[in-house]
Amino acid sequence: MSNILTLKEEAEKEAYQYFSEHIRPLIMKENGEVDLLKNVLWDNDADAFRHAYVSGVYTLEYDEKRAEWLGIIQEHIPGGGGSSPNSEASKNMDYWNNEVGRKYGSKAKSRQELAE
Repeated sequence: MSNILTLKEEAEKEAYQYFSEHIRPLIMKENGEVDLLKNVLWDNDADAFRHAYVSGVYTLEYDEKRAEWLGIIQEHIPGGGGSSPNSEASKNMDYWNNEVGRKYGSKAKSRQELAE
C-alpha cells in the first residue's frame, strides 16, 4: 500500500502529463512537470480530470470507500486540497469528479487504463 501523500503527488503529476499530451497542452517546466504558476488548474477541465484521476488511483490502490473519504478530507483540510478555500459549488464539482474517478477506478486494471 502506497504512502497517501506521495501517492497523491505522483497521481497529480501523471494526470497533468496525460491531460497535456492527450486532451490539451499545458505549459510545462523544462523538467517536464506542469508549471503551476502559468496554468489555470482549478474549476475547469484540467481540474476535473485531475480530481477524477487521483480519486481513481486511490480506488486502484486502496478501495472505493477509502478513496471517497480521502476525497472528502482533501476538501476540508486547508492546503491539503486544491479546493479547500473554494466555494461550495466548487467543492460539489470536486466531489462529483471524485465520484466519477472512483467509478472508473473500480473498473480499471491499471493507471493507464484509468487515464484513457
